[in-house]
Amino acid sequence: MSQNHHEHHDHSHHHHDPTPHSITTAFKISILLNMLFVVIEIYYGYIAHSMALIADAFHNFSDVLSLMISLVGFFFAKRAGGKKIAAGISIFNAFLLIFTLIFILFESVQRLIYPVSTAQLNNNIVMLVAFVGILINFGSAILFKTHQHNDLNAQGAYLHLMADAAISLGVVISAFVIKLTGWIPLDSIISILISIIIFYNTLPLIRKSFKEYKACT
Repeated sequence: MSQNHHEHHDHSHHHHDPTPHSITTAFKISILLNMLFVVIEIYYGYIAHSMALIADAFHNFSDVLSLMISLVGFFFAKRAGGKKIAAGISIFNAFLLIFTLIFILFESVQRLIYPVSTAQLNNNIVMLVAFVGILINFGSAILFKTHQHNDLNAQGAYLHLMADAAISLGVVISAFVIKLTGWIPLDSIISILISIIIFYNTLPLIRKSFKEYKACT
């Protein structure tokens, strides 16, 4: 008993090793930071009348779901029927995301037909919030950098978060261009492009989840 306790004690303190303990900690921190930011981004997207910011929030949310699924996978992997539960959660989340995408696409097309005025679209808020998004996503990605060569989940998280940072940068640039030119439709075009990226990223997740679910039945 004391030997097992001693081994567990040693294992949890070897932070330089890519242990499951330190990987799950990275997942938890990233989920917490990004979930908090998603709420802030949706709120300010609504305040600033920016569909691009709202779409970016849901792109971040799609990666929060992926992080959650990976974390759930860690906990359920060794339990009876655990993989089936994790796959079921994954399928539900993916379809929820697709319904959200349809809503964003509908709203964005509506905005293209009936654009808001330059006075309504607050580009300063959009740039500031999206810039914070770059910092959060880049910071979260760094947490996985040391683990990505040894763990597929960590590698996936690292790549997704770096992609999120790049998309947030795109939102900053588009808001800056709108500020300079006053060309409002760009906001809706960016949100449509982000939605297509999310949809493209979600399809493999659905396929993989169904495959895992079937394998468990």
